[in-house]
Amino acid sequence: MTGERKKLGFEILLDKLGKNAGRLFLVNLMYAVPLGISFALMYLVNIFVNMSPVVYPFAFVLSAPFFAGVVVLSRDFSQGIKPEKMFRRFLKAAKDNWLKFIILGFMLYVSLVICYFSLVLYLSFAQSMSWVFYIPLGFSVLICVALAFFFFSAFLMVPSFELKFSAALKNSALAILGEAKQNFFALFSSIIYLMVALMPIIVLFNLAGTLGVELVTVLVTAYIVAAILLLIPSPVAMMVSHFLYPFMLSVIGKVSSNTEETTVAEKNIEIAKSIAEETVDSDNNLAELLKGDDDDYVFYKGKMIKRSVLKSILDKEC
Repeated sequence: MTGERKKLGFEILLDKLGKNAGRLFLVNLMYAVPLGISFALMYLVNIFVNMSPVVYPFAFVLSAPFFAGVVVLSRDFSQGIKPEKMFRRFLKAAKDNWLKFIILGFMLYVSLVICYFSLVLYLSFAQSMSWVFYIPLGFSVLICVALAFFFFSAFLMVPSFELKFSAALKNSALAILGEAKQNFFALFSSIIYLMVALMPIIVLFNLAGTLGVELVTVLVTAYIVAAILLLIPSPVAMMVSHFLYPFMLSVIGKVSSNTEETTVAEKNIEIAKSIAEETVDSDNNLAELLKGDDDDYVFYKGKMIKRSVLKSILDKEC
């Protein structure tokens, strides 16, 4: 008796990345415009203040609303969903989540600046003064990793579920340890991808003797900018979604039932009603969504609802 070997999580992720490579690049192109403009503005600001580690990360705050589009589309790809009107979906996600993502972007900005100066400061002290400073350096690394886990969940949870912003932040904080395994896989896969994406930098450095240091410096800077704009955002967001989103779905009922104002059923009905007001998908797509166990959750118009709730709402609409 022979059977196919079950694919590992990383194998499935690589398969998804390969199948959606073109779509991920298009998402990066859409996000590259606001992010590029933001970096250009920060470049002008930095001319006067000359504080690159503080100034340039603020570009992520300015472009944060559009990062919601990156998250939503990358999440869809990770779940096997291929939206037909990607640009419209990208803009709708930005419109629906702009304020929350600006707040998250500012929180990320503050965290990046604090982590940067903490690591640089303690590493400098440890090398020049005493090995004792390696202890706070180690704690700083752990805090930075915990913050990365927090933002993995926060940026994904806010546009994916009908939760209050404060509840999403609370659940993201709890997920630091509650979903530590999935967070680690997401972080590990993202680091591996970044290493591969930035590998040409090593090649350029090795050509410094031939091309000259000044030219290599320009080429390295240009490549880093191009990578940030065109290679990194959506694949990394898809990796995070691949590992974290299924676990978020498994606990969404518990999250809703812990709120005093609405039950799980009421929350699903509210979501379904808001969905029913939008443009309805084709009959074929609806037929596929309606197949299966009524207790299963389905993705419709970027939201997660129970199949039984979707059926009841669609029946009323008819």
